[in-house]
Amino acid sequence: MKTVQTKIFAIALLLVAAGLACRKNDHPAADEPSRVTEAKAFYQKVMQKESDLLDKSYTELPKHSARRKFARMKGLSDLFDWNAAMEFGIKTESFLIVPIEGNPTPFMNKKVEARRFGIFFNDSLGLPAFRVMELVSKNGGTFSADMRETVAAVFTNITYKQPAATDNLTALVNVYDDTYSLLKSYQFSNGNGKLSANGISNRIGRPKQRPVPVMIGRTTCGSCQTYYLIGIWYDLETYEIVDSYIIDSWDECTQSGAPPSGYGPEPPEGVDPNVVCHQNGVDAFNSFVNDATAVSETEGFDISTISQIKKNKNPRWVILRGGFGLWHLRSHEKGEIELNTYLNRWEWVSLVHDKVDKVGMSNIGGVVEVISHTGTPSFTAGTPNVLYAGMNLDFIVRYTATPIPCPPFTWIIPPVDVSYTSTGLWDANP
Repeated sequence: MKTVQTKIFAIALLLVAAGLACRKNDHPAADEPSRVTEAKAFYQKVMQKESDLLDKSYTELPKHSARRKFARMKGLSDLFDWNAAMEFGIKTESFLIVPIEGNPTPFMNKKVEARRFGIFFNDSLGLPAFRVMELVSKNGGTFSADMRETVAAVFTNITYKQPAATDNLTALVNVYDDTYSLLKSYQFSNGNGKLSANGISNRIGRPKQRPVPVMIGRTTCGSCQTYYLIGIWYDLETYEIVDSYIIDSWDECTQSGAPPSGYGPEPPEGVDPNVVCHQNGVDAFNSFVNDATAVSETEGFDISTISQIKKNKNPRWVILRGGFGLWHLRSHEKGEIELNTYLNRWEWVSLVHDKVDKVGMSNIGGVVEVISHTGTPSFTAGTPNVLYAGMNLDFIVRYTATPIPCPPFTWIIPPVDVSYTSTGLWDANP
C-alpha cells in the first residue's frame, strides 16, 4: 500500500498583519447591495468598540496590552474593497466576503505571499458577527488573483463544518475576531485542512537583546529585541520538520532606567525633584513589566517507569522570561506514554497541567507572582495514535513594584496584572 505524506506549513511567530500595505478605496455607488450596506453599518460598530477599548485607562487596559498593540480595525476600514464584496450561501445561512487590499508580498522574504479578507456573517445565535481571515503561503507558494471562492470554501469548512472544495489550497489560515485577537490557526495542504498541532504564539523562543542609546526625556538607555517570523514545513504524519526559513524580522525597542549620574540635562528649574524621582521609578517599573516575554522553551522531562510498556513523561518548560535574564517562570505537566507494540512506537495516553514555579531573582524592580494558570491539552486522554502532545497554557502574572524612596516621601505604585499565553509541543518518545 502506498503511503502519501502530506507536508504542512506553520508559522511559529505571529505579527503578519503589521506589514500589509495601505490603500484607500473609493466610495461605492449609492445602489450598492443591501448586504454590503448592512456590513458597512456593522463595521462602524466594530470600530466604535475598538475606540471604546483604546479609551480605557491604563489601569483597566495596560499600555503594553496586546489588545492595544494589535488594535487595527480603524486602519482596516480604508482597505476594504467593497466593490469586490461577494455573498455566499450555505443552506439557510449566508455570509459576505470582502477582500482587504494590501501588498501581496509584505514580508522581508518575498517568496512568501499573504492575503486578508473580511467576513460578515451571523453567529450561532443569529447575531451579526465579523472575522478577519488571513492566508499565508508556503515558501515559494503563490495565490491566485481572485481568492474569494477559495476563502468561502475555507470559511464553510471551518464555521459550518460542511465539506467544500478549497481548490488545492496550501497555506496557513489564521482566523481573528473583531478585536484582531487570534481565534484559531488552520493548516491546509492540497486542500486538506487541519487545526494547527502547535497553535500560534506571539513570541516563540528567546529574542536577541542588545543595549541601544536613546535620548528621549529622562530615559537615556534601553534595549532592543529582534523578533523573527519563522516558517516551518513539516510532515503531517510524523510531524518531522523538513524545512524552515525566516519570513521576516523586526526590532522592538523599550526605553528603561534613569540616566546615569552626571549624564544628560538636569531637571528644569521649577520642576520638583521628588516628582522626577517618582516618574523615574514608574518608568523603571513599567520597563520591569514590559520586558517580560512569553516563550516556549522545553527544559527537559521527568521520566519514570510504570510497566514494560507504560511510562510517566512529565515535561518541564519555560513559559515567561524576565528582563536581562534574571528570572523566568517554569511550567510542569504530568503525562503518560505507552508503547504501541503493534506499530513499535510510543504514543501519548494523557497529559494534564500540574503547576508553575518561579526561578531566579525577580525582586529587582518588583515582585512577580503567578495568580492563575490554566492548561488545556491538545487531546483528550485515551485518544489513540497521539504522537505529539501539546499544552496551551493561559496564565496571569501580578507585578508589584517595590516602594520608591523619594525623600521626604515614599511612593507606592499599584500592582499590575498581565495575561499571557504559551504553547508547548512534545513527542511521545521517552
